[in-house]
Formats: sequence, structure tokens, C-alpha cells
Amino acid sequence: MVKFLKQIEWKPKKLAVFAGKLDYQKYGLFDRQMIRFIMWLTKGPTDTKSVIEFTDWNKVEKFAYLVCDM
Repeated sequence: MVKFLKQIEWKPKKLAVFAGKLDYQKYGLFDRQMIRFIMWLTKGPTDTKSVIEFTDWNKVEKFAYLVCDM
């Protein structure tokens, strides 16, 4: 996000970063192995048959309300 913000003129006042879904099967062989290696380094899930949802949807919803000033 920092790199992206440096490339744009618009400077948003409210920012957030959220984890996403890890679905090894949707990646090609090279990407799958690279992600698996990163997960191994960080003690994350490495089973290439797994699908893991890391998104905290409550946090996403709270941020949406913040952005929409609800």
C-alpha cells in the first residue's frame, strides 16, 4: 500500500489493509510454490490442497462504515 500511495496524487484519509483468501489450487505451479515457500517461512499453512479464508469480515465491515460515515 505504501508503494501504491507514493505513485498516486490522491491521498486518502482513511486506510486499511485486510488479509484475503488463500486458495492454492487457483494459482499456477510457480506462484503456488512461491506462496507455499513464503507460508513455510512464516509458519503459515503449506498444504497445497487447502483453501483458507484469512479475511476478518467484521473488520472489513467496520472499515466500510467508517469510510461511508455511517
